[in-house]
Amino acid sequence: MCVFRVVFPSHLYKAPISGNQEVSGFGDAGTGDTGDNWIIQCVDSSAVWQRGSPINLVHVDTNRFLTSAGNVKFTTGNCGQGCPIMGQNEVSAGTKKTTGADWLTGQGVYFPPKDAAKKKDEL
Repeated sequence: MCVFRVVFPSHLYKAPISGNQEVSGFGDAGTGDTGDNWIIQCVDSSAVWQRGSPINLVHVDTNRFLTSAGNVKFTTGNCGQGCPIMGQNEVSAGTKKTTGADWLTGQGVYFPPKDAAKKKDEL
């Protein structure tokens, strides 16, 4: 299983809609604390994170999974006019590994697969 460490913050606050752990940020000028540490885990048995393959993000301090679902959307009904971003889904850290905890890349810098680089050198 592939495992990588990433840093984005979360701390022991309750998320407003789901009641899960809120994903929040602390620190100054790039310096935070252990609440900022997450591990990327490949969902399949791959040793390498492949484009198009789902991953889970697991909070190091609490062992919770970064998650989101359509039923945790910010609306005027659940937060009035004070919503962080009206109509957007809440992202939180949950105790269970659900389908809402599977993440895919949508944008980024992609490196060619090892086999593609070999084939190019052989030409």
